[in-house]
Amino acid sequence: MAVILGRNAAVGIGFESTEGTAVAAALWARLASLSLNVASTRARIDDLSLGTTSYLKARYLEQVEVSGSMEILCYYENGALASFLRACIGGTWTTTGSGPYTHTLNPGAEPPAVTFRTARDTLNTTGALQRGDVIAGARITSATIAASTPGILRLSINFVAMSSTPGSAPTPSLPSHDDPVLSHAANRWRWNSVDYTPRSISLDLENAVEGLRGFGSSSITGAAVTGIRTARMTVTRYKTNDNWADANTAGTESDGDITFTSGTDQFRLNLYNAQVPEAVTLAAQSVGLVEESAIFESRDDGTDPPVQFVLVNDDANAEDS
Repeated sequence: MAVILGRNAAVGIGFESTEGTAVAAALWARLASLSLNVASTRARIDDLSLGTTSYLKARYLEQVEVSGSMEILCYYENGALASFLRACIGGTWTTTGSGPYTHTLNPGAEPPAVTFRTARDTLNTTGALQRGDVIAGARITSATIAASTPGILRLSINFVAMSSTPGSAPTPSLPSHDDPVLSHAANRWRWNSVDYTPRSISLDLENAVEGLRGFGSSSITGAAVTGIRTARMTVTRYKTNDNWADANTAGTESDGDITFTSGTDQFRLNLYNAQVPEAVTLAAQSVGLVEESAIFESRDDGTDPPVQFVLVNDDANAEDS
């Protein structure tokens, strides 16, 4: 079901040591949207579930499905971005420097199990958040990091989980509004040593995660990577040359990156060994402008990771970001 969000709605994230056992939320992000689906399917077994007058006597729980999606706003620091990115691709942040610090994240073997704690709806006149959810044993199945001109960078995720329990809202510690990652803070997408001015970008991450089921539980008991994981960046620009179409034809492979900057803070996306695997899309406008969209898909060459995130800020610990 879609969930109505109140003022200052937020989502907290915590990494579980025992999958499915809820933990406290270490950091909080501003919640732009939330869709949470908790479906219980019950089946009747006639030979066992009828009373003496043949009416229903008992129902037997078959399965519980917990899944959903949410979107958060991205901040250079104090917005839980580092934690959510680790939940998306796994791995461990490494930190260098001495203020500002440079934090780097490469993918791990699989996305980790996390607890999401939401503070969502405003049900009284004071504007306080009254309701929330504890979503345990969650793993991110896919994610998208996107920004258009003009706009704020947003992270959208889809997930499956082992359980979801509604209850009273926690009291989140929300980030301030003064340091979001904005589209105008980046001026180029660089690929194959050429700078391009984007109109929009969208990095799509697919984890191929599915929930596991077995005897002993009516809900999923965990999750596993079941197929091929991908990282694909879609970039749209005003067309000024045939570089992308030529690269598609030639099978050109190169590294790509885009960096957002605010003062000494930075957020960088690196896409290594990326090709243009599909035909370039053109959209002409009546005034004569032509927009061009291309997909850049990275691969793992055993040396460089297919995708890498870099945060530069004043936090000595990346997960404080």
